[in-house]
Amino acid sequence: GRQTNSGVRYFWGIATVDIDLSIVSFTCDPNKGAEPGSFFNNKTGRCEQCPVGSRLLDNICISCYEYEYSTEDRSDCLLNELYVLYGFVFHLWLAIVVLPAGLKLQRRFYVFGVKHDGETGGFILQLCNKHGIHVSSSRQKKSFPRIYMYGTGHEVLDNPRDTVHFRVYSEDQLQLLWIPKTPGDICNPKSPTATFQEPWDDKDKGPFMNLTEFTKVSGYVRFGVFWELMHITMCRVPILMWLAPPFGFTLGTVILWRIEAFQNGNGALASILSTLFAILFWGSFIVTTRCFWQQTATYKQNQRHQLLNERALIEMLEQSCWAKDHEEQHKARTELLKLGREEHDIKDLTDTIQKKQSQEAGVSVAYLRSEEFLKEVEHRCKPDDPKNFDPTFYTLKEAFFFSTDSNDDPMPLGKDRICPRDGRYGCALVDTLSPRYRRKATHYLSWTWKYKLSLVQDALQCLLEELNLTSDDVFLYMCFFVNNQYRILFEKDGVGSSNLEHVFESTLNRIGHMVAILDDWYAPVYLTRIWTIFEQFTAIKLGNVKVTMVLPQQQNHSLVEQIREGEDGIRHVTQCLCKFQSKHATAFSPEDEENVKKLIRSTIGFREVDRRIEQFMLAWVSHVVQEYMKSLMIYVSGGDNNSQFFKSERFGNIEANPEDQHEAARQAASDVSDPKSSEVLLDVFSL
Repeated sequence: GRQTNSGVRYFWGIATVDIDLSIVSFTCDPNKGAEPGSFFNNKTGRCEQCPVGSRLLDNICISCYEYEYSTEDRSDCLLNELYVLYGFVFHLWLAIVVLPAGLKLQRRFYVFGVKHDGETGGFILQLCNKHGIHVSSSRQKKSFPRIYMYGTGHEVLDNPRDTVHFRVYSEDQLQLLWIPKTPGDICNPKSPTATFQEPWDDKDKGPFMNLTEFTKVSGYVRFGVFWELMHITMCRVPILMWLAPPFGFTLGTVILWRIEAFQNGNGALASILSTLFAILFWGSFIVTTRCFWQQTATYKQNQRHQLLNERALIEMLEQSCWAKDHEEQHKARTELLKLGREEHDIKDLTDTIQKKQSQEAGVSVAYLRSEEFLKEVEHRCKPDDPKNFDPTFYTLKEAFFFSTDSNDDPMPLGKDRICPRDGRYGCALVDTLSPRYRRKATHYLSWTWKYKLSLVQDALQCLLEELNLTSDDVFLYMCFFVNNQYRILFEKDGVGSSNLEHVFESTLNRIGHMVAILDDWYAPVYLTRIWTIFEQFTAIKLGNVKVTMVLPQQQNHSLVEQIREGEDGIRHVTQCLCKFQSKHATAFSPEDEENVKKLIRSTIGFREVDRRIEQFMLAWVSHVVQEYMKSLMIYVSGGDNNSQFFKSERFGNIEANPEDQHEAARQAASDVSDPKSSEVLLDVFSL
């Protein structure tokens, strides 16, 4: 060594230094030829660029996320918008595929009712849900789809002896069909033949044959999955066609997705995990939705079963109220309690039923013509000569609703009874009758209290013959009996002229058939009363109410005699029936008369009312003449064997005695031979 003046000693020689490269950091300088984003590989001792899909950080390559891509200089990872778009589209179409398939296919359709279809002989199932099947899908000519039933509780439905097919009956009803014995044969439900059979034996069908109304049934039905793919619809598009495009889009998106990921050097783990998560999510959603639907459907099923039970019990309660059967009423009320109805609700329901029945009840023609009614009249009127006693209904009003100071007089009828309509004492006469004579009104009676009892009874007998009904079939909405006269006569309340338009129209619409009793045809009191004129006008105005005109038997004969007189007779009849004027019509109550006339004046006026009623009367006379002449011609051409055509039901309510029929036929035929009479008859026919 050598020491200098400064004191530094120098040595010459060769020395060896060991350097641990693992602890030495090398960088690759792009300015000296290294590629951008390069790092020094200690193993190879060279500068190498980071692979695609990674970035350089602190001289270390870090992989980008699957939804990112690396920049060219590997300095950063950026969001791959196209990759995200592919992922979004994939999951969207996956949902569009999975949701309809999971929600629509193999779905349970719960049944709550079944009834026998008398037209085809099969059964109709009422579902709790809409099935979503287009009507044409189940009405193919080559085959009908199969249906599988579970848990109905009826062996005939759960385990039929052959496969069961169906067709759509409505959006929530299915009709079960016959099954052909030979495969490939097509069955026709409307024309079964010996070669076709039903999937039920007659013995099995027995309990269902009388089910003309829906009866509760539990359980559910399903269809074949392959058939569902072709025919279950969404927005009227079969589910298979609905699923095919989304499935194709999904598959294409997966391919593009993976290509994009491969180009960016990304793996598939994230996409696999996200796909599994999506399937798990949508699967959970489907299962939850189907469970919710199932619970909702079973709830609806139970509710509708309860409604069916309640409906049957309410009908039972209604029938027992009509029949005044307290034992059946108690039974129905007890069963309603078991279904969860509250005691006060059942009481309110019973009161409502009784009120409605009281308002809609009619008196039977059988009662008006019965000995029981005549005895009641004699008991209350106490006539001096019972055999010749023929009171008007004004007389009966005094006897039935008013009492005297005498202790011997009976109490006014119904005064001591609770009225179902308002819960107060004093009820309508119809509510005092036995169930045989009190039912829902079938005909509205237009008449006047000026009529005598015998006239009404006689006219009603003619009505029965004309309609070909028995006295037990006709129940009349007859104001004397159905209105609460204690409210009208004593309290000036109830059904009066204050609300007559609403009362008449609603009552006539509900009943649909009015019977008008004319006391005679030449000077009818009927056309002098403002109430009856207004009833006729209301029926004509409504247009959907059938009107039947009846006369007592003696007036029928008189009308026939006038028709036989030809031109003069027919003109006389029409003149008599058309000479009324509604503005001069009267009523028992001046207040009612004024209110009815005020209503007419404020609407269409008296002249229009008169015109319409005149047209109706002329049409009625025309009908009577036509029917009489038809019967006459049939009688003349057919001989005595056709004498039944002269009965009242063949031409209005005109009736001739059997011994006078031949003479009547000859007389009418001679009238027809008169040209003037024939011309008049033709004129009347054309009305």
